[in-house]
Parts: sequence; structure tokens; C-alpha cells
Amino acid sequence: MIYHARKGQVFYGHTIGILMLDSFVPLIPGDVGNATTYPYPVLYRTLKHITTKKM
Repeated sequence: MIYHARKGQVFYGHTIGILMLDSFVPLIPGDVGNATTYPYPVLYRTLKHITTKKM
């Protein structure tokens, strides 16, 4: 696979990006939140102050 740089791009080599809630739960292999689930690099970002709690 050949990667091409784009203006303003600041990271490379991640096949998929996953947004995570701001919470703590154990994530076993096979869960989308566990990076060992994938055979390729995964980029995770946590959505700050977004939780499972109801307001």
C-alpha cells in the first residue's frame, strides 16, 4: 500500500480510526475498543466528557 501525504495531514499509517466514550470498562480481544482485535494499526480518540451516564 502506498500512502500519499495531504496538506495538513499530521499522522499516517492507520487503517481505521475509532471514537471512544470517556469511560472505563475492560475491553477484551474481539471488542472494537481493544487494539489487539485488528491485524493493522488502529487510531483511537476519546470523546472527552461524553459518557454513558444520563443527565
